[in-house]
Amino acid sequence: MTVLIGSDGNVTMPTGYKGAIQTWSASFTRPTSIVTAFGNAGQKRIASKVLDITGSAAGIVQYATGTTNGLSGIIADGAAEQVKLSWHDAGSTECSVNIDCVFTQVDVGAAVDGDSTIAFNFEIAGTSNLAFIWDEV
Repeated sequence: MTVLIGSDGNVTMPTGYKGAIQTWSASFTRPTSIVTAFGNAGQKRIASKVLDITGSAAGIVQYATGTTNGLSGIIADGAAEQVKLSWHDAGSTECSVNIDCVFTQVDVGAAVDGDSTIAFNFEIAGTSNLAFIWDEV
């Protein structure tokens, strides 16, 4: 059995969100409603057809990357951007998700010991370009 390991992962960020990304996470949720009525023996729920995705990508601040810095995207117009999150990306074999999202927050930090961090938080902007690619060897 082949397993997916973190070092095979990758993230493709849009222009205006620069960083040497080291980690990413995403949550895929679907709201539910409780429809329990009198006489039911337990909780009954139905799932909404509305999918919500939130996530983040974080790493080390980059500079000297042309004319685009890591903060230019968040101060722009807030338009939807494409993000690709990969668990595995090796040539023709790929396990990933493409998401149109809006970026809601960018956190930056610097420490005296040398760390300079950047983190991007995003939320789904729509499902028209949402694509799950799951190619197995």
